[in-house]
Amino acid sequence: MRCKIYEFRPQGCHCYPLVYDIEINQYVLDKDCPNPRLFLKNRNKISITRIVLKEYLEKDLKIIRGDTHGPLRKIRE
Repeated sequence: MRCKIYEFRPQGCHCYPLVYDIEINQYVLDKDCPNPRLFLKNRNKISITRIVLKEYLEKDLKIIRGDTHGPLRKIRE
């Protein structure tokens, strides 16, 4: 079943399952994501999503985060 508001979902939802954990200052995969392996298959998508998420955090939420191009090992499940 597809989300009823999929086309109009909030900006933060566009980046899911990649989220920013402010407590550890890292991008992580949401622990509640049912299938994070699908996201991890595409390194290009991960890079683009990091950039989009960084812009969202800085511009919309006013949260400053460092380098968005860190190693993939920073993405944790």
